[in-house]
Amino acid sequence: MATLLALGNSVAAEKFELVGPGLEPRMGHSATMLVDGRILIEGGAVGDPYPQHCFRCRLEAELYDPILRSVVKIGGPRLSRKYHTATLLADGQVLIAGGWMGDQDSQTAELFNPGTGEFLDLGVMISARSRHSAELLGDGRVLLFGGTAKTAEIFDPESRTFTEFRLPVEASVYSLAVRVSSEQFLTVGGFPFTAKLLGPNGQLEAFAEEPIIGGMMDHSLTQVGNGEVLALGGLASPDEWRNYQAYPYIYLYPVGTRRAALLDWRRRTSQLLPPMNTERAGHRATLLMDGRVLVSGGVDWSEFPTGSTEVFELDTRMFSERPTMSYGRSEHTATLLRDGRALVFGGVQKGVAQAEFFVPGEKSPELDFYDDGWGGKVYPLSRWYPSISASHPALRGELLIVNVRGLFGRKIEPRISIGGKLAELVHFRQVSEEGLFELLVRVPIDAETGPEVGLWLMDLGRTSPALRIAIK
Repeated sequence: MATLLALGNSVAAEKFELVGPGLEPRMGHSATMLVDGRILIEGGAVGDPYPQHCFRCRLEAELYDPILRSVVKIGGPRLSRKYHTATLLADGQVLIAGGWMGDQDSQTAELFNPGTGEFLDLGVMISARSRHSAELLGDGRVLLFGGTAKTAEIFDPESRTFTEFRLPVEASVYSLAVRVSSEQFLTVGGFPFTAKLLGPNGQLEAFAEEPIIGGMMDHSLTQVGNGEVLALGGLASPDEWRNYQAYPYIYLYPVGTRRAALLDWRRRTSQLLPPMNTERAGHRATLLMDGRVLVSGGVDWSEFPTGSTEVFELDTRMFSERPTMSYGRSEHTATLLRDGRALVFGGVQKGVAQAEFFVPGEKSPELDFYDDGWGGKVYPLSRWYPSISASHPALRGELLIVNVRGLFGRKIEPRISIGGKLAELVHFRQVSEEGLFELLVRVPIDAETGPEVGLWLMDLGRTSPALRIAIK
């Protein structure tokens, strides 16, 4: 954790920096970092966040380069959608699933291939769903959970099929799930509100004291490390909606809340926190490299997108206000980049098109590999010389030492892809205060083989550059 002095210095230097026009205005879209560092921006619409229509849904996708600040328009998917999920797979492709299509939830999914720039139709899922969550499992499959559906299902990238993930009871509508370990997920929110631990076989385990947060929709779940998950905001229960009278009619408007809770999935306990400074629903909560959580935008008490931001500090368990964004935003995206900045894009305020960077006060080491001066960036545990090469390849099932800088750490495990498969992370440890880490990973037994097989990391939604190593 950063010291209090460092936090104080970073606050003074924090700012939002406009990127400039170029991206198409969207809300309810997805932004996914690819292995090459570009951001795939897909789906979404221009219109109000809550009316049940998809006004001007976007069919054309874009690739944004945060280094060059350039945009490339690519051929869109077969169907337009918003409130979907986009999940980076171990082979570098992106699963796009579900969403709202304008008159109904989508039961379709597509696969984006960055190598060809094409979208592949995957057919029909088990359930139509939107506003759901998608989490990558340890074996490379994807769990799709909740949202507008009371079910869960699994996508298998090998067979490219969906199968039902049986739950003992129906999930609450609009509940979400976040991965907290290789085989466990925390499910939070919905109407009625629930907070439970979901096991690998579908078993649900309740908390000792379930937090009394009320109904939650369009809330956020953020794993903050050390076994804790931060649950923030969301729409209030219907009995808390605000009356608005426009003669001769009386409308009920959904409003965001200031509620916050910290859930410890290891101890099965929860703690209600002091409220946020602003009511929020449809906001974004982004874990930063210094351990704080940036909370941006959302719909506040005025029922309009807010440009206000604040940060949550785990040490003090308090929220503090931060610089205001250039636009009011809701249903936007806030993507953590390799260098620790966050790319904030989209929203509802007047068809927001300009993106902006959140620049933290302290610069973080960029996520990448480094040479430890002993065996290099990657080398077998059983030997450090000769290095991995076509004549001395790594073997399937062999343990490798991988040297990485710029990991978040704090008991949030990174993901490692080797040869298009997720590798087993045996352990990882920080070896210096400069953000250097040593990982011990096992080459998957079904990894691709050849003289130049890809090896890359996923950490807090970011990807590292890819290394090329020989595997036999």
